[in-house]
Amino acid sequence: MKRSWSGVFEKGRRLNEGDLIVWNGFASKLGWRDFATPMLERVKKKHGIFDRDDIVTIPDLIDFDEGRKN
Repeated sequence: MKRSWSGVFEKGRRLNEGDLIVWNGFASKLGWRDFATPMLERVKKKHGIFDRDDIVTIPDLIDFDEGRKN
């Protein structure tokens, strides 16, 4: 079944290239010295990787969890 995107942007707008650059910049640093840091530290502790200094952002944690970071 083909999905129709006609109603997806009913209450918003389609993101432009500038929007995507800003979002990607924000998301790539999420958890690094910000409001998400305590959650990142809790999850690292839960997974037994609290001492990993190379995992400093949420994307780092996702990479570790999905096997892209040893």
